[in-house]
Amino acid sequence: MTGQIAILIDAKLHNELVLRTRKADDVTGFIEHAIETFLERTAEDDLWSEDYLEELRESEMDGQSAKYGDQKKGFQWQTIFLPNGTNLKITYKGRDYLADVRNQKIVADGVEHTPSEWARRVANNTNRNAWRDIWIQFKGSSQWQLADALRWVEKEVK
Repeated sequence: MTGQIAILIDAKLHNELVLRTRKADDVTGFIEHAIETFLERTAEDDLWSEDYLEELRESEMDGQSAKYGDQKKGFQWQTIFLPNGTNLKITYKGRDYLADVRNQKIVADGVEHTPSEWARRVANNTNRNAWRDIWIQFKGSSQWQLADALRWVEKEVK
């Protein structure tokens, strides 16, 4: 549905908005903004119907799959498995360079690379140790982990 509809609100709320904004003619934008913010902030809260929440989860999975590929697949970097959707970062000369795993490949700026190719490219074709340059952020995590540290953890587990 597009367009506008009328919604009755308490006159005291309306008058308070007018007093605060000093715009007696139209406070609709403020009310719309408040509702939009509320909807964004509560998109995944349990106050919404189960049907809606399930559709939201399916839609997010479809969007992730369209962008990154099958969530069960990824890039195998020796002992480390990087699922599709994993973020990679190299900091070089004070600047962060980002890549991600898409369709079982490491992609930076639309170009596919191996980890060592990407590290060399970022460092202006100088020799680099990708294990010591690349930081990894797995999907759903806010933490960045050094690839070299993950490699040693994986080796100890095996």
